[in-house]
Amino acid sequence: DLDAVIDDDPIAEGATDHSRYIVAFVTDGKVLTAAKTIARDVKAPERMVVTRRAVYCWCPGGLLSSEAVAAFMQAGKDQNTMRNWATLLKIQAAARG
Repeated sequence: DLDAVIDDDPIAEGATDHSRYIVAFVTDGKVLTAAKTIARDVKAPERMVVTRRAVYCWCPGGLLSSEAVAAFMQAGKDQNTMRNWATLLKIQAAARG
C-alpha cells in the first residue's frame, strides 16, 4: 500500500520541499469524506488532494501555519497519522531493504 500511495502522488510536481509535503493515512473512511470538504476550501498556494488511500497536503508555509492541516487534524482527531514526503521515501527504502 505504501508503494501505491507514493506512486499515486497527485501533487509531486508542485511539492518542491519534501519536509512541507504531508501525507495522512486514515483509519476511518468518514475522515476521508471530511477531508474532501476541507480540500474544496483550501487556498493557494496550499493544496490538498484526497484519494481513496490517503490525504496529500502541500504546505509551502509550513505544517504549523497550515489552515488546511489544522482543519484536517480537527476533523480526523485520532483517526489519522501524518508523515512528510521525505519520511515516506525513507520508510519505502527501508521496507525494500
